[in-house]
Amino acid sequence: MALDPSSVKLIIWDLDNTLWQGVLSEEEVTPVPRNNELVRLCTDRGIVQSICSRNDLEAAGEQLSSARFDHLWEYFVFPSVDWTPKGQRIRQMLTDMALRPENVLFLDDEPANRAEAEQTCPGIRTAGPEILGDLYREIEALPVSDPAHTRLERYRVLEQKTEKRKEAGSNEEFLRASDIRIRIEPDCATQAARIHELLSRTNQLNFTKVRPAAEEVEALLNDDRYQCGLVTARDNYGDYGEVGFYAMEREAPHTLLHFAFSCRALGMGIEQYVWNKLGQPPYKAAGETAVALRTDAAVDWIREETDDILPSSDEQTGGVQGLILLKGPCDIDSMLPYFRHPEELELEASFVDQRGIVVGSNCSLHLYEAWHTPVEEIRKTIARTPFLSEADFATYMFSDPYRAVVFSTLSDGHSGVYRDRENGLGICFSSRNFDLTDPADQDGFITGACANHNVPFTKEMLRDFSERFVFEGGLDPVFAARDLKWMREKLPAETLLILLLGSEIEAEENTPEFAGHAPVYRALNGKLRETFEGTPGVELVNVTDEITGQDCFAGCTNHFSRVVYRRLADRIQDRVADWEQRRSN
Repeated sequence: MALDPSSVKLIIWDLDNTLWQGVLSEEEVTPVPRNNELVRLCTDRGIVQSICSRNDLEAAGEQLSSARFDHLWEYFVFPSVDWTPKGQRIRQMLTDMALRPENVLFLDDEPANRAEAEQTCPGIRTAGPEILGDLYREIEALPVSDPAHTRLERYRVLEQKTEKRKEAGSNEEFLRASDIRIRIEPDCATQAARIHELLSRTNQLNFTKVRPAAEEVEALLNDDRYQCGLVTARDNYGDYGEVGFYAMEREAPHTLLHFAFSCRALGMGIEQYVWNKLGQPPYKAAGETAVALRTDAAVDWIREETDDILPSSDEQTGGVQGLILLKGPCDIDSMLPYFRHPEELELEASFVDQRGIVVGSNCSLHLYEAWHTPVEEIRKTIARTPFLSEADFATYMFSDPYRAVVFSTLSDGHSGVYRDRENGLGICFSSRNFDLTDPADQDGFITGACANHNVPFTKEMLRDFSERFVFEGGLDPVFAARDLKWMREKLPAETLLILLLGSEIEAEENTPEFAGHAPVYRALNGKLRETFEGTPGVELVNVTDEITGQDCFAGCTNHFSRVVYRRLADRIQDRVADWEQRRSN
């Protein structure tokens, strides 16, 4: 047969006159011993089995669970057995399993069903039962690569998670099922350093955006005029550590001086819960936030703990050397709790330096420039800006032997790009929607209405920057593809590169910082698909595939619900596992 079975990850079986002889709804069906054995042979070789049949699910399951069929039911995952057309069901199956049609074989005795699958899932391979003899011989000749059926078990776990998501029906129900627990620690003077970092770094959920110096934080925590609270959180999926802080005047009207939460808590409703608990005190709003506080919003899916102080995220990881590098902005942070083995992870994300400025760019342009520009020229450019540091151009990506590198391209689509007039070096900062060199935007950078990364901009600083740099808008998809292609070439061949792609659907509730990003990601993602088509060691994970409605967003096009972050983490882990299995075969 004209099929390389070693490239098949999933076989989808029709039942009537394909897996078995006869039509279940009309007569007694007869097992085909060779087919029963073929299902087991495939599973031993890491090829997963599923079903797409027009039949009654209970009746089909009863047959396949019987001794007549050697209890085959346990070998199938994501079975789709009902009376609806098969094409849409197969497409949904591939979406749920995060598989490409090219790696799937659909077996059906009806040519019309095969044609429907080919039209609905371009690239899928189809065949009738006449190939089963040849398929048996070719599968039998393959080495046994998965005798413990670990790949089947992995998809069984994914199947269970998918069912739970469908049962949840909404993000709010998912949050309720997640069992979110928080603790509010009023005696937090010993956590001054962490609180200073939280107030300095947070922006999307920082409602007051007051940026105190470290010594001011220490003084505040010992000032009896203020009621303070450090918020920690965890749920069924992990420990989020310290995610929020507030400082509220004890005297009426109990105004909030600080009310800030980490992006790790985005989409969980913790900020609304705490504000409600405090009596919805007034605060001086500063700039846009990813989520608005509402006077009529109740949060009944969070419970408060009073015992057992939660460990911080730093204590949890213990500095274990990871094997998978995650590099990117807050989308990476938000996925972390959903990884099954956090001890295997290392994180490269932005942080607050000794100046109180958020540094550590996650744009691919900085990495490319760092390897193609003399160090002295990079240092000259850093000296000409009030916000860059050498950390913006640094990575361990190429120095450690990682199993996989997960790189979020959200910053590539989001960041504003500037060019050093003197040496031509390209740098990234803030949003493509704001221009540091445009007088119309400069007041916003000074006040913080435009994302300013905590830089204390002045008119003089901005005037000096405008003389030294020219604004180029966003990163051209051609250059982003160049940067990422270079990244793949520089990584070891055995390291898998996973690129996380931004949403091609716009959030209806958006902030100026992220407005118009969907068409940007559409163009960028298309270029990356074109660039990496068929490239070994590269997997593209598109956030768009997980956007089923506006409830999947959390305030803007770049922030998502917890359901979406969990699905993305599952898909990334499955891609890494598949890569390792392919390399071991």
